[in-house]
Amino acid sequence: MKNTNLLLTTISLAFFLGSCNLTVSEKSKEPNTQTEKKVSDKLDLEYVEEGAQNVITYDEVNKAQQAWCDALVKIGQTKEEGGDYKALAEKVLSEAY
Repeated sequence: MKNTNLLLTTISLAFFLGSCNLTVSEKSKEPNTQTEKKVSDKLDLEYVEEGAQNVITYDEVNKAQQAWCDALVKIGQTKEEGGDYKALAEKVLSEAY
């Protein structure tokens, strides 16, 4: 079980490491038609997929990414200091998921 947790931690860390201190582009997806684009541009709206129930803002994404990065740094520091970095990693993952 501990090996599984360590493997999951390692995979998760590797996956999210690339997102540290990066920002999400201002427009993640363009409208499908010229009409949608004209309306979107005219009203200064952001295109959202049809049927989307909840919209996550760029600030929320960036905040979540930064929190994840901060946790990664703390896990690394804990390991370097000889602390129980595995328990900390498990705690971070448990709280995140």
